[in-house]
Amino acid sequence: MWISDNYGFDETDITYQKVSINQLSSDVSQAVVFGMVIAKQDLRRIPNKQQPGSYRYVLNFMIRDTPNDTINAACWGDESATSVLSSSFTIGDVVKIKNPQIIERQSENTDDKFKPKASSQYQLNISPQYSEITVCASDEIKGYEKLLHCAAHTATEILSLADVVYNSQNAEGLTVNLLVAIKEIGQLQTVKTKDGREAKKLQLSVFDQSHPVFPVLIWDAETAKFLIKYCSKRSVVLISDIKVSYNNFMKEMTATSGNTTIFTPEPDIPDARVLYQYAMKVILSEDSMNNTYGYNDPSTVYNVEQVLRIMNTSEMISGDIQGTLIAMISMFDLDGSEKISSIRCPGCLRQVQKLEDRCVNGACEIGSGMSNLPPEEMYDIQLSLADDSGCIQRCLVPGQVFQNLLGLPVQDFLKLPDERKTSIKWLYLFERMTIQFKVAKSSTGNGRSTFRVLFWKKWE
Repeated sequence: MWISDNYGFDETDITYQKVSINQLSSDVSQAVVFGMVIAKQDLRRIPNKQQPGSYRYVLNFMIRDTPNDTINAACWGDESATSVLSSSFTIGDVVKIKNPQIIERQSENTDDKFKPKASSQYQLNISPQYSEITVCASDEIKGYEKLLHCAAHTATEILSLADVVYNSQNAEGLTVNLLVAIKEIGQLQTVKTKDGREAKKLQLSVFDQSHPVFPVLIWDAETAKFLIKYCSKRSVVLISDIKVSYNNFMKEMTATSGNTTIFTPEPDIPDARVLYQYAMKVILSEDSMNNTYGYNDPSTVYNVEQVLRIMNTSEMISGDIQGTLIAMISMFDLDGSEKISSIRCPGCLRQVQKLEDRCVNGACEIGSGMSNLPPEEMYDIQLSLADDSGCIQRCLVPGQVFQNLLGLPVQDFLKLPDERKTSIKWLYLFERMTIQFKVAKSSTGNGRSTFRVLFWKKWE
């Protein structure tokens, strides 16, 4: 029997030796190999060529014992024995394998296409007659826990979601590496395959800094259960060797896991920490996109996609729309080379050339002569607001609203050293804001809509 509570042998027996993955060779016998299970597949049924009409079953999994060393293992047997073995451990467990057969991988072995890429030139064959597998006790896993979070790829080997979505023709059918944060974990479903078999399906919605939502499909119960256990909303995951393609049913690009795919939760790489910080600041709206809008109610909360939809809908002819948006400042160039102030009419915010000039906008109270306020120098900064549903670019923020946020008149801000400007910028960049806004037809008569911030503060 290959599952044992106590190995069934004396671990002090000198005939058995603990061997690390990088020391394995086909000459080593009676070895004990420890490792973190980082990938594990569902049982595969293979026709038995020696007994036509019958089947053999194989369980493939991968272990890691250092950040750089991995090896694949295969357990062959009948359905009953392999099913019992499969249920005895999961991805994320630390196991010890007694007396595996250590064989050299064949360079042209077609079976490798069903396994993740391993660093070792060997693989472990585990026999029900001669081998045993045990899940390590809590006092034995010290030093192995961190291996679950070791990344198999560097940042240069990772593709952004925008690269997949907006270069779909070039990305079609590729096997890629993705670093993403989880927006939503769906329900584990049982579905029928084309050949009548039952399969498990899990769909993730993920995002990164380049794209707000992207579907990932998992057709493997072992991987699905692992993700449900170890991940939650905003968790960062490195997905290695996953296929991207256009899904005709969903009408969009998707990523679909396969036998070679590895999911690494909270990978220990700098880019993952940057993405995590971004994910913690993004608003993951759960509002339905089909809700009716209270157009004239400033307390109605929108997300960016809803605002953009409103700005481009014919319903805009009914007048201005006010509401509340919870989003982050995604572009805020306070300390760059671009000019951050301009001279504008305080009524309609139309730009004029000099402080002595007059507004000429006849639709403005000042331009029409009904009011006599002079132009003002005010903040004029390119600003973008974003959440997980999209981005509003070139937001119009009145100078006084900017001044209220920063606590400085523009003239005083311009006198600050660059280092101080940069430190002020980072007080607000990528921070969540509660924003009261108004969407209106542009006063220039070009038919476009403008998004104007009426009031804002840091989200609480």
